[in-house]
Amino acid sequence: VVSGLIVVDFFAFRHKIPWIGKKIKEPSPLSKAVVRVIIKWATLPEEPELRQQVIQHQEDWITPFPGSGVVFFESDTHYYVLTAAHVLNRFMVSRARLAPEVSVSIADGSLYPAHVVVYCHQWPPDIAVIKFPKGGIVQEHICVVPLGRADVLKKALGGKVVVLGHPWEEEEGEFVAKLLSTKEQERLVFKPGMSSGGSGGALLYKGLVVGIATHKHRIEGSGRAVSNETIIEVFEKILKGDTEGFDVSIDESDRVAL
Repeated sequence: VVSGLIVVDFFAFRHKIPWIGKKIKEPSPLSKAVVRVIIKWATLPEEPELRQQVIQHQEDWITPFPGSGVVFFESDTHYYVLTAAHVLNRFMVSRARLAPEVSVSIADGSLYPAHVVVYCHQWPPDIAVIKFPKGGIVQEHICVVPLGRADVLKKALGGKVVVLGHPWEEEEGEFVAKLLSTKEQERLVFKPGMSSGGSGGALLYKGLVVGIATHKHRIEGSGRAVSNETIIEVFEKILKGDTEGFDVSIDESDRVAL
């Protein structure tokens, strides 16, 4: 059941598709798979110019959580989160190459320290994987939504997807969008897009992740996402030892998540 139009979408109006952009009335249990990704600096650069740039970057952002992420796998000890790489890079100065402290906040507001497993520093693809420990987390406060296989995307194209994230303006965002059958520069296109803070959120088709939201086109109002096909290709490359363009920090227990 959906209600409450949240975006005036001319594509939907023109084609009389009433469900596009409609917010889901009651958040589904799957919404608990979405986390807020929180960034802060562990250390500041010694070089005065870079130091000032980093400080200014942090002062410019009005929110401590620059983006979203989705829990897509759990091991015996950790939850694994897919997000957009630029979420982790929000405060980065390109020449500084400093690692910020990363935390995640789950549905009940609890905060947990996270570790960066995979980070793409050559975009596209704009993706990253982080993990955080399971200890002390109540199962009712979290959910895992698996990454769909490549063939799932073909079924989703041109149809409905559920978009999950944490836009800055809202406590949570969960709405229905249309996943267009065309791509733009290898990115999925969906209408409407997720507002700021929703980067790293997930596009779901029948309970499976088919895309990770990256940004919203300011003029069109449509969103862009990295497809599950691309994510699977990246994981396969990393497992084969091809890490060019990526910062990778995985051990044997992490490999099963990829």
